Amino acid sequence: MAGRKPRIRIFYAASLFNGRENLFNILLNERLQSRGYETFLSQRDGFQFPELKKALKGMIPYEMLDKARGDIIYFFDIGMKLAGCDVVVANMNELDPQIDIEQAYGALMGKFGIGFTTNGTSPYGSLESCLGGVHYFSEHQCHVFFRHEMHAKTGREAGKSYDELAKKIDMEITMLKTPMILVLLMIMEMFPIEVLQRF
Repeated sequence: MAGRKPRIRIFYAASLFNGRENLFNILLNERLQSRGYETFLSQRDGFQFPELKKALKGMIPYEMLDKARGDIIYFFDIGMKLAGCDVVVANMNELDPQIDIEQAYGALMGKFGIGFTTNGTSPYGSLESCLGGVHYFSEHQCHVFFRHEMHAKTGREAGKSYDELAKKIDMEITMLKTPMILVLLMIMEMFPIEVLQRF
């Protein structure tokens, strides 16, 4: 449509090791799309290993299949989809070198990076720290990092928690688009002047 502003494109970096992670990724991406974002979700928009191997079969020697499909996925993700996005949103719940690489390349390309964890376990450091067990090297690839607790007992509670997570991501991106003077005005409206004078 003429005159319509382009939507912000999100590259969603996340693990795809199992059904639980795939479902998490789908539910969060649906909520980000409902907020007007265009998302790249590799399990939906990228190449899947089994299908790609079938497509390449007979085109190249069998012993080169694994290397070839890895190269295709890497250059498609990094060279096309990551390069064409505006924001990298990294789900840092798992120890996954692919996410670290996508975050690092995004930072080098000047993309705005948002990282989050919902973990209740601690692979690195203390859960009580601001990093919530995420490695500090990974956190340094993000402009913004936050923890989001998801303690749901019902499907409705889980849905609400996904809504809240999508809202947090949306707020960070909105802050990125908001001129700093408006941010300062919003802060001044939220706090009495005597509170601000203490800082």
